[in-house]
Amino acid sequence: MKKYYRNHYAEINDLDVNSNSSLEKWFNETKRYYELELSPHLGNVQNKKFLELGCGIGGFLNFLNSKKEVVYLGVDTSEEQLSVCKQYVTDNVVLADAIDFLKQNESSYDYIILFDFIEHLKKESIVDFVKLLYDNLNIGGKIIVRTPNMAYLFASYSRYLDFTHEFGFTEESITQVFRELPFKEIKVINTLIGRKKLLILKILRVVFARIYNMKLSHILTPNLLLIAQK
Repeated sequence: MKKYYRNHYAEINDLDVNSNSSLEKWFNETKRYYELELSPHLGNVQNKKFLELGCGIGGFLNFLNSKKEVVYLGVDTSEEQLSVCKQYVTDNVVLADAIDFLKQNESSYDYIILFDFIEHLKKESIVDFVKLLYDNLNIGGKIIVRTPNMAYLFASYSRYLDFTHEFGFTEESITQVFRELPFKEIKVINTLIGRKKLLILKILRVVFARIYNMKLSHILTPNLLLIAQK
């Protein structure tokens, strides 16, 4: 299982970590993605402190390198992935279990980022984990979570794509979990998919809602994005 975790990121992303050209292409693509997906929710990040849990080889941290006067730290359990991150992106990373790190951490952050992370936690640990996130967040700070959307038409593929996935969320269930803490605002939105594709999904939602005579989620994309502000 350790080997599986170690190679997970490269396998899922069809990435050759031993190829400079493959890595360069991947970093450029992820940088553009984060610019489009996250910039509207980040605002002015100058002098802000970021923590990314499950940073992998550093795609998001590489995006932050393009911003001025940003302080950040990445945390991951994979020594191999962090070695790639250190070689190509930054040394501002820690080899640690995320929960252990949050329990021992003495700093607080303006943004805590979790992309494709929370679904790997045991169900019984998630509420306590969100409390740790809350405790490590500055007043006014934001937690941003991306996770597979179990209300998506082909959600079972996302759920079982990865053997290490422990749990799945819908808009309703992830909101329910985060409402256990007194966040000022919690919102869940679609991730980027393109206007035409989103329109098609909206039409399909109406069709299936009428066929099955049931209320369906407004979050239609393969992944959902949660933003919780303290």
